[in-house]
Order: sequence, then structure tokens, then C-alpha cells
Amino acid sequence: MSQFKVTAVATMVTAILASSQVQASEQTRFYNTSSVSSQVQFNPQVSQQRALAERRTVSGHKSIFDEQLGKATFLWKAVGQAKPDMAMVLPEQRNAYAADFYLNALTGVSTAKKGFSSAVLTDLSEQKLGSITAKYKQKVLGVEVFNREYNLIMDKEHNLVAGSGYFANKVTSSVAPLGEFTSAEQSIKRAIKELADINV
Repeated sequence: MSQFKVTAVATMVTAILASSQVQASEQTRFYNTSSVSSQVQFNPQVSQQRALAERRTVSGHKSIFDEQLGKATFLWKAVGQAKPDMAMVLPEQRNAYAADFYLNALTGVSTAKKGFSSAVLTDLSEQKLGSITAKYKQKVLGVEVFNREYNLIMDKEHNLVAGSGYFANKVTSSVAPLGEFTSAEQSIKRAIKELADINV
């Protein structure tokens, strides 16, 4: 009888290991570079990003499009780049307004657009020589996305010089549960209530 139990346990362990190998191979196949790049080619956002990177630039330098990410990760000012109309904007708000205008033009994200994914201006500075730099971080449902930021540099007349970085794509299903918790205090209260329900 003890021989039977060992064999049953060995069979179960073998089955579990085999299933984890299948899952690992499926995950590897999912992240295969060729499959990712083929998915990227049919995405309209990717096409838009590629088109931004292929525009002729004022400086003559080439902008950079990352095939694996499907994002334009460095964009020089393009020939014919639109400039924000700041006739009705107060002088002290012009730097932020211009930076937000270019952020929206290059990424489709804006600080004014509140929703699932948003950009937050974390640094805005004007250098002694007149250049203006702006740094944005991405938030999804109010939670900062690690290492997803966008940087802009403008001249003193608020003309775009370049933009670099990228934001993560919107993935609603994986982060939707974050919307259920509004604070650490409510999360703790909910956990205590669930433990009390289990013990009853």
C-alpha cells in the first residue's frame, strides 16, 4: 500500500511539473520578439507612432522608433510641427501650457485628460540660457507606473526641440482591481472584515 502512495505522489508531481513546462513554453512563445513585432504592426497607435518618427526633422537628425515597443522613443522637432497658441495664456502659465500641448501632440496623453491613464507634470524648469524642460510621469487609476515617463525640451520661444520616453499602453483588465481600493486604511478594514467573516 505504501508503494501505491509513493507512485501516486510521483505521478501528481510529474503532472504538475509537466503542466508548468507547458505554461512556461506558452509564455515564452507569447513574448517571442517576432510575435510581438507582428502584433505591433497591426495596431493603429503603433502606426501613428511610426509616422511621427518618420517625419522629416528640422535638425536633420533621425527620430527613433523602437520596433519591439511599437513606440517612438525619441522625437526631434518635425518640419511643420504645430506650435501652441498662447495669446490668451498668462505668462506664468505658458511653459506648462506649451509642454502639455507638445505632450498631447507626441503621445496622445495630456494632463488635462483625466481618466484611466493620465500624465502628471513632475518637473518644469527654465535654464539660464532659455531652454525649458518638462518631465511627466504616467499614472494609471491614480497609481504611478514605474519607469514610464516622458521628457520635453523647448526653446525660450516655446518651440519644441525634442521629446523622449514613452508611456505604457492601456491594459484595463490587469489593473482594474486597483480601483476597488481608495486608501491603505480602507484596504486594512476590508481585510479585517474578511478575516472576521471567515472565523464566524
